[in-house]
Parts: sequence; C-alpha cells; structure tokens
Amino acid sequence: MKKFPRIDWRFTWIGLAVLALIVRYILSLNPTFTEIVYTRGVFTLFRYVYDYSLGFLPFPMLYPVLAGLLAWGGWRLWKYIRRPRRRERPLPNRIGSFLLTTLAVMAILMVAFFVLWGYNYYRVPVEHQMELELGKLDLSRLQAEIQLATREVVEARKQIPGAGDAALDEHFLPPNMECSLRQHLLAVLQQTGYPAPGRVRGRQLYPKGWLMRLGATGIYIPFVLEGHIDGGLHPISKPFTMTHELSHGYGFGDEGTANFWAYLATRNAKDPFIQYSGKLYYWLYLASQLRAFSPPAYEDLQGQLPQAIRNDIRSIRENNARYPPFFPELFDKIYDNYLKSQGIQEGVQSYNRVVELVIAWRTKRVDEGQTKRP
Repeated sequence: MKKFPRIDWRFTWIGLAVLALIVRYILSLNPTFTEIVYTRGVFTLFRYVYDYSLGFLPFPMLYPVLAGLLAWGGWRLWKYIRRPRRRERPLPNRIGSFLLTTLAVMAILMVAFFVLWGYNYYRVPVEHQMELELGKLDLSRLQAEIQLATREVVEARKQIPGAGDAALDEHFLPPNMECSLRQHLLAVLQQTGYPAPGRVRGRQLYPKGWLMRLGATGIYIPFVLEGHIDGGLHPISKPFTMTHELSHGYGFGDEGTANFWAYLATRNAKDPFIQYSGKLYYWLYLASQLRAFSPPAYEDLQGQLPQAIRNDIRSIRENNARYPPFFPELFDKIYDNYLKSQGIQEGVQSYNRVVELVIAWRTKRVDEGQTKRP
C-alpha cells in the first residue's frame, strides 16, 4: 500500500494561521455574524469549559504555564547538548529550519489567540448594541460631565466608613474583592442584554511591580483565559482595574468598552470603597481629557477637589512611581500598533473612549426618564 508523504507539522500550523487570518477578515465584515456565532457561541463554550474546571485553581494558571514552558525549554536544550554529534547539516539549512520553526511557533500562538478570544474584536460595538449615540466631545459638554463626576466622587468618598483626610490604604479593600466585582459586572451585563458565561477569574500577580515594569497595570491573557492585575497596584486602583480585566474576559476587546463596563459595575457596587475606585478613575479620565482641551480649566478643576481626594491621587501616583516601566515609549508604541492591527483605530487612546460612552449612556437614561438631567 502506497504511503502518503509525511507533512511537516510546521507547514500545518502555518497553514492554519493563514486560515485564521482569512476567518478574521470574514468576521470583520459582519459584526452581527461574529456576535452570534463566535462571541455568543464558540467563545461561550470555551468560557464554561475553562471556568468550571481549571478556573477553580487557587492560583493564576499563568504560573504553571510559564513554569512548564521553562521546563520544556530546558529539557530541549539538555537534549541538544547531550545529543551525539553527527555530521552537521549545512549552515543555510540549519538557519532555514530555525526560521521555519520560529514561524510555526508564532503561527500556533496566533491561532490560539484568535480561536480562544481574539475574534471578539470584531463583534458588534457596544454603542450599537445598547443604542447609544456618541456625540462629538466639546469643552462645554466635557465641563458639564466633569462637574457631575466631581460631585459623585466627592460624595462617594464621604460614604466610606472611617475615611479621613489621609490617603486610603489596603485596610479599606473589601474581602473577597474578586467575587464581588464579578457579581456586579455580571449584573450590569445581564441588565443590558449581554450574556455573561462562566465565572471569569481576576488574579493578582506577584512579585509586585513586574507587570507594571512591563508597561501594564493589568492584562487579560487569552492563552490562560484569565484576567490579571499587578499585585503592586495601589489599593484604590485595584477594584476598577480588575473589573476592566474581567470585562475583557467576558469578550470585550476594546479598551474603552472595558473601562465603560468597569465604571458601570463599580458605581453600582454595595461596597463604598469599590464605588469610589470606579468613580475616581472615571474622574481621572475626564480630567485627562479636560487637560488636553484646556490646561487652565484643568488647573481650576484641581482646586475644586477636597484635600482628601488630592491625597489619594498623589498616593496613587507615588505608588506607581515605585515601578516605572523599563521602556515606556517602546511598550506604548508596541501596544498602540497591536490595537490598531485589531481594528481599534484610536490605538492606546481608545482607553479614553469611556468618556464618550458614559456621556451617551447618561444621556440615554435622561431621555428615557431613568434619571434627572445634571
């Protein structure tokens, strides 16, 4: 019986990567199809399978994965060193084989990224799903919103039991923070008609600061299907940042959308410290936008804050300064290009889109009579 020639595994994975890119192109042309078939279908299955199995582990899955990769690399190196020396192939052949293997490994990562999570970038945008009208952000509209946000953040801090003028610390963090944040996020998603499959994990990574030194305060890693925040984050930063990463875990790729869900989830929390975290971070995004529009108006705004909140902001900045990124401009450029390659035209500026989404959401609630106009 005639045997078929054996296909090199590397060509198989490179072919699958090409197929994954073709699927990506097709899905980008039809967000509704992506929403129904992938996000609310295939991706939901992955969420349930992982979250109700490995998701119960008491430690981040990232740790054993990294340990396994290091062990595998060490084993391969040991085998290479111990291998009997035979006649070596010509140098061009060895270089070509190495490059082909490298390309195949990159292909494996690409396929896993898209299949496990990446196609969520091409789902229906949240503003279309929720029928939000995003208007052009001008100075007057921004100032009106930031005045409202300032009143909210001041009132939120007053509701925290035992909070004085000193900067808040880890003693104010609620117990079982991850579980509480997930419950609030699930409630918001379900109220707005979104499926909330599984129980996405939000892990804290240690040692403190290594993630921040790589240019990120949090990260969702599709290969382990978990969200992560740096264990060195300031306590006030943790609730908002973790909810942001949990939002990615529920299938939202856009950074502004993840911020939007983090704001809505934390503002509805029962714990006043969680509420304060979300409202303060939304205020900081507004302040950043105002500074770009009008530096004098930004300076005036700073003076309107109570001393206690100014102390919190200064404490957050001082904490972040302990873990400066190794190459901040390089990391920002890489991530900016990554987001743009996934169809997020604003790149890293998409984080600020939370302002437009919240204003549109608030306006819709006013129009529907759910709240009073500010």
